[in-house]
Amino acid sequence: MEDNRNDLATELTQEQEQALVNETLGISAPRETAEPKEEPKQDVQDAPREEPKDEPKKDLEESKNEPQVVDEAKLQEELDGLKSEPVTTDDLWIEVDRIIIGDYGERSTEKVRLQFNPDDPTSLVPDDFNFVNDKQLYEVMQAQKDMNDIYKERMSEHDKKVSEIEEKLKENQSNNEMISKWQSEIRDLTDSGLITEPLKKPGEEGFDDDPGVKQVADVFNYMIETNTKRSQEGKSLIDSFAMAFSLFSKQQAQEEKKHQEEVENIKSKGSIIGGGSSSAGGVKKVYRSGSAASIWEVPVDV
Repeated sequence: MEDNRNDLATELTQEQEQALVNETLGISAPRETAEPKEEPKQDVQDAPREEPKDEPKKDLEESKNEPQVVDEAKLQEELDGLKSEPVTTDDLWIEVDRIIIGDYGERSTEKVRLQFNPDDPTSLVPDDFNFVNDKQLYEVMQAQKDMNDIYKERMSEHDKKVSEIEEKLKENQSNNEMISKWQSEIRDLTDSGLITEPLKKPGEEGFDDDPGVKQVADVFNYMIETNTKRSQEGKSLIDSFAMAFSLFSKQQAQEEKKHQEEVENIKSKGSIIGGGSSSAGGVKKVYRSGSAASIWEVPVDV
């Protein structure tokens, strides 16, 4: 049997999967009323009070379930800029006094700037540099170490940003591929008549109640519930709408069969309780007191 596992399916949480489903259907996540949060009390009595703003607040679950719109072009531009521009080191320098010895041995000092070089972090001090004293030597060596640490920290932040943007682009591409796959499968099932063609379009009044939309939503809900259980059991997840539709239809058929059997069973029991036919197959005899000459003439099927 072909494994339905893929990178996206194994990484998606239930909320993320629901967000993709909502985006595929073109509907919004159900809104719930958020519990009011108690504002922290201020210890200082004279502290200024902020007036509440009349901005609408989204429920936490709704915000989490809503698909995040990703500006792929903007992210790509930012990524290209990070990769093309090196980490800045223009501000990594130290100004010190340098001893100058003249042709006749005379000594003087001048101010010089020692610039940090990221390509060679240990080359801060030129080979022919003359320190004023040992204290200055120690200060310059310490400054070189500090600047190297700052540069490493900046490089780490730079690489982290690059990785985050690359991950967002990869995730967005995977989401788009998944949505496109689902839409294609839904279209095939609709064209074959297995799914009702929706009469409403996303955004139109009554779209959520459209029979075709509700049928597709039922399959997606089944997929989410099934994947939650499969994830807990360590099984591969279902990422195919067509597969989910097939399994959901089979489940519905089994439930309908079970329901019919229960109905037939109830009818059968009701027939037995309500009365039966005579053993001879004719009209049932009714015994009336005094109608028999002896006990042996009383009908036994009464």
